[in-house]
Amino acid sequence: MRKLFLFIGLILTFQGCSHIVVETIPLTITDKSTQAVPIVVIPFSDYSGDEPTSMGDRSSFLISSLNAALIKYGFIPSPYEDVVEFLLDKGVLRTVQVEPPYKEDHLKDFSLETQGFIRSLYQQQTQRKAQKTVPVDHKLLGEIGKRFQSRYVLRGRIVEMGITSAQSFNPAQTGILPFIFKTGSRFVFGVGSTDTYELVNKMALGAIVGSAFAQGRFPLHPTRFDAKDEENIKDLNRAIWAAGGPGLAWLGQKSGEVEAGVIHLEMLLQDALTGRPLWANSIRVDVTPESVFYVGDKDSLLKVAIERAVDRLVEDLTKTLNSRS
Repeated sequence: MRKLFLFIGLILTFQGCSHIVVETIPLTITDKSTQAVPIVVIPFSDYSGDEPTSMGDRSSFLISSLNAALIKYGFIPSPYEDVVEFLLDKGVLRTVQVEPPYKEDHLKDFSLETQGFIRSLYQQQTQRKAQKTVPVDHKLLGEIGKRFQSRYVLRGRIVEMGITSAQSFNPAQTGILPFIFKTGSRFVFGVGSTDTYELVNKMALGAIVGSAFAQGRFPLHPTRFDAKDEENIKDLNRAIWAAGGPGLAWLGQKSGEVEAGVIHLEMLLQDALTGRPLWANSIRVDVTPESVFYVGDKDSLLKVAIERAVDRLVEDLTKTLNSRS
């Protein structure tokens, strides 16, 4: 038992409270920064499929991080608010009503299925209205370049952006109990087809281990009872051990979740005069807590992922342009 506590102590000692960054789409980097080059960043197309309110908040942070990275590498981005206003005037962007035209109190007398149908119907109508926009062609790019006195227009696509559950077998990230049952279940039974089968496998493993290590004299000591009941107490202790294993397995299944901030970005730089693509690249970044002692919230993981992704992309953009000059 002392060795077990020593092992847990060593794990906790050598684990930090930060996060782990994983790039799954690597970049090809070129060389150094540029000098005061005007550039226009237009709003990114968002295919992440999130709610409009959260999409707006995260897109705002994305643009802020992108502008900061551009300034860091020597670009001068046009005021984003002015760009948005210009695109609204041109019909490229349209305002979307986020608040539904009904109140939730109006739906409380309907069934859950009807409430869900009304909400989905409103969302579909809102999406169809938002899709009727003016395309960003070479003519519009020329107008953007002329309006903001810039040769470069940077646009992009948000393929994925949000918080997801990450599979981890690192005990520092999941905790000791989930780690034991997850690794043990996978080793004995393999991968379950569903979460339910995973739980059944872990509970079966817990029952096996609990029965194998069952103690007849713990937690109830037989000598504290009548001698005639000693064997019954021992059997009860063994039953408690056998039942405790599946109980711990259930707790292990319901805990140890590891969340990850994920972003997958694609960017394209175009010549505002001709519309010709000058550079394109993409990146995917996953950020997970380094240990169970990470004190940040979900959004902080996503913000780190966004900052990492845009910095790497702008770094490559800068080096690519410098290599051609």
